[in-house]
This record gives sequence, structure tokens and C-alpha cells, in this order.
Amino acid sequence: MGMTFEVAGSVGASRDRTGAIREKLMSPPGELKNISPRMEAMRLKYAIPDKAFNQACAVYDRCLLWQIEAWEQGQETFGDTSIIMPDNTKKAQAEASSRAVIIDVGLAALDSFRDNGGEVGDVVWFLRLSPYRIPVAWIGGAALHVVLCRAGDFIANESLQERLEAGQVKMVLGEDGQHILVKADGSKLTPSMPRIPADY
Repeated sequence: MGMTFEVAGSVGASRDRTGAIREKLMSPPGELKNISPRMEAMRLKYAIPDKAFNQACAVYDRCLLWQIEAWEQGQETFGDTSIIMPDNTKKAQAEASSRAVIIDVGLAALDSFRDNGGEVGDVVWFLRLSPYRIPVAWIGGAALHVVLCRAGDFIANESLQERLEAGQVKMVLGEDGQHILVKADGSKLTPSMPRIPADY
């Protein structure tokens, strides 16, 4: 296909496997329809296969995530030591990562997610022990999964923090004494709690 991409890590994806995903399972830049420019950038950065977007959409209060590495790309050693990390340790740590790119958000979760400054394509931290993984593609005999969780499973939003630091969003005290987010265009976002069933 002749595509060139910035290298970043999807969970458990070696550089060779990431290249194979890009070569076999991804459309060229700009070809995949119905995704935002933010999501397109994340798709290219983290080698998210096309089927993660067009196989199904999230419903109710569910969210679909593409799990990404918890550490900086290219980390080959344990912390700041010179001890080289074995491949099986890298894979185990990657699968234990609590970072992900939000691929889709169900309608019941979308309002509270946006009210709290979130957007599809954001990098979030989530409760990692979500047992639901849905295979969306296969490469080299290994399944590539999206993680299914609820909006209440998000614990932090890295992308929102970047927007706050860049001044694209401000956190201010509202007239009722509650903190709200204000976008650069002046629109206000009043944070709300996601719907979490009593039996959850």
C-alpha cells in the first residue's frame, strides 16, 4: 500500500506485528469514512484495524476501547536500569495496561462522557479488569481485541488534560457552586455522573 505512519504501540504488538496490521488490516489515511479527524489521528498512531470501527457500534451505557501500551514507546528495559525486558514480559505488561483509545460510546453514556469533556478518540485510563474483550481481527494467528466497558469504568482522561493545559478548555466555578468546563468558544459543559446500575 505504500503507507507511512508514526510508530506507536497497540497492546501486545511488536513493531513487526504493528507493521503487518498497518499493511493488511488498515485503510490508507483518509479512506475510512465516518470517523472524526481526532479518531483518524489515533487510528494511524496506534495501528487500530478498520474492523474495530465498522464491525459494531456501542449501545446503551457501553464503550468500546482500543487498549494501548502503558509505557513510553520503545521502552526496552525495566525502568531506568540496564536490565532488558523479555518479550513475554512486554506482552504481559501491555495486556495489563489501563490506557486505551475510545473508539465508540453508546448513547446512554455519550451525554455524561461529553459533559465531562470527553471526545471519541481520547486516550483514557480505565478499570483494567474488564473481562469483556471482543476479537475484531486476526494477525499472525493472534486475535486483536476491543475492550468493552461502561462509562463509569473511566478513571482519567489524558486527552482532556492536554486540552486543559493548551487552554482549549477551562475549569471554572459555576454560579451554583459546581465546577464546570468551558470550551474556547464559550460553550459550557456541566459534568454529570454516568448512569451506573445499582447491581453493577
